[in-house]
Amino acid sequence: MNRCPNAKLLMPMTLPPSIAEFLKSRRVLTLATSQGGIPHCANVFYAFLENEPCLVFSSQSHTLHIRQALANSRAAGSVFADPSSIGKICGVQMTGIVRRPADALGQAARRAYLLRFPYAVAVPAPLWVFEPDWIKFTDNRLGFGVKKVWERPPACD
Repeated sequence: MNRCPNAKLLMPMTLPPSIAEFLKSRRVLTLATSQGGIPHCANVFYAFLENEPCLVFSSQSHTLHIRQALANSRAAGSVFADPSSIGKICGVQMTGIVRRPADALGQAARRAYLLRFPYAVAVPAPLWVFEPDWIKFTDNRLGFGVKKVWERPPACD
């Protein structure tokens, strides 16, 4: 829980179970980055760290999306299930930051990523995390236009 003395709301750091379960069930993040007014999207395989919460992915530093993220860490992303009809649309839209994980987060990220994608050990590439600060989850399976929004609690200064 966010317990900053000046905070007006107490917000859990963990995601609502419906969002966490959805992110655990998928494996591809469409990551949108930009620099100097030039947008770019990249599809990356990810592992989800529920306790952080963040999505861990692997990309070489020379790729356009990583070069843009290094210049402008603000990014957006989406994860969705490919529906057979409009009534089955289910997915998330997110905003957040991209960064290299360090220390304990870096260790947890590596464990989670290699557990989900064991073949990645054969192709070494840096790990990155997308840390959402806002998520909108749409799940038409529960009713047309059903949405749930989560925001990361503000950090204490």
